[in-house]
Amino acid sequence: MLSSLPLLLAALGLLLLQLVSARSTGLAVRAVSSADMNTFRGAVLVKNGQPTSCEFALIDNQSAFLAANCLDFSNGQVNQNTKYEIYFDKAKGQGPGRATLYGDKIRVHPLYNPTSFANNIAVVEFNYSDQGTWINYISVNSLEWTSVVNVRRQLLSPSAQSWGSPLVQSQSASNDANCFKASALFRSNVRDMVCSVHSLSSPISSKCTVPYGALYGVSQKSMAISAIYSHTVVYNSNMCSGGSSYNYFTMLSNYTRYASSVLGRRVYEYIEKPDLYDTLWHTTSHHFQNENAMNSAGTSQFGGDLYAGQRSLFPPPPPPPKPEPQPQPQPQPQPQPQPQPQPQPQPQPQPQPQPQPQPQPQPQPQPNPEPQPEPQPEPEPEPQPEPQPQQPSNPAPKPSPSAGNKPKPTNNPGNGGGSIGTGVSITNPDNGGDEF
Repeated sequence: MLSSLPLLLAALGLLLLQLVSARSTGLAVRAVSSADMNTFRGAVLVKNGQPTSCEFALIDNQSAFLAANCLDFSNGQVNQNTKYEIYFDKAKGQGPGRATLYGDKIRVHPLYNPTSFANNIAVVEFNYSDQGTWINYISVNSLEWTSVVNVRRQLLSPSAQSWGSPLVQSQSASNDANCFKASALFRSNVRDMVCSVHSLSSPISSKCTVPYGALYGVSQKSMAISAIYSHTVVYNSNMCSGGSSYNYFTMLSNYTRYASSVLGRRVYEYIEKPDLYDTLWHTTSHHFQNENAMNSAGTSQFGGDLYAGQRSLFPPPPPPPKPEPQPQPQPQPQPQPQPQPQPQPQPQPQPQPQPQPQPQPQPQPQPNPEPQPEPQPEPEPEPQPEPQPQQPSNPAPKPSPSAGNKPKPTNNPGNGGGSIGTGVSITNPDNGGDEF
């Protein structure tokens, strides 16, 4: 009898699934866009400066739900050496922001099972009041949902706090039948989880996929966040192998009472039909059934920060090596130049005014003089013989009448008083051969 109990529970789960699916029959899937999601604030977990695939379900500006397998553990306790931060996107006219999560303000559910991911929930507190106080509603009644919206928020750069538009995908409120075959935990806890077959291409590698980060329950009048991603069962070794994968989300309705007891204040819930409120499973110690059941053969199960696992499979290429610095030649000391005596400036001669050239008078043509006849010496009168005086014996010579003043030959006293004869011709080389 006891051995057949798991089969009985599985049959009851399938019956409940059919009932849930039946109430959704004939209801149209409400289309939700990225613009619609801008009216709801969302947040992403950043660990040691790296964005993760983990998203928060915000309770208010000081607390939120987070999947426990997104945290790092050491000896069963949250690792205090990891730096956790929450990054808020912009919505409702408010800009982005961030806050630090401290280890003593992270409370993991006491029944969390890190192997099967049962009760995969933690409540975190932080101090974020930069943009005032606000609250967020949690949708708690899946029987009111007409459809479900898958949402993935895109933190592009933590340092710049830049965000892309939210990615959305609507689906029916009923679960795919293959979700029950893949996960034994889901078969036993159909009211505690939601299954989705939708995935996205991973920003880490185009060979991998990632699930959406959170689900919103859409009812007739409004919608609100209802579940956060827990884990994936894939018919292969990992989500980068191309096998069929099924993503499971933890319903938050079973943990609002637990969160309220931890925080010491109210957690706001959204429900359209208050008369159904008492039908919800509200306890502070809710736990999963058959949490150690085995999944189908040939499947693998993993969860938490999928980006970290994919980075290990596809590490980014190393940055190009930096060029080795080339040794720079040491400058040789240059001899210091000795100061050279500066030459004293010499006084520059003042430029003298140059005389302006005076016009030279043109020579006047001179009339050619008529040739004058050479003066001819007058013929010297022939000496007349004078009577020989008796006294004295040596008379004084007479001067020559010529202009040359040349002496006339005299009687040589040594020749006995003889006389020079007349008619002697003497040529003068200076006067052109004139005769005397």
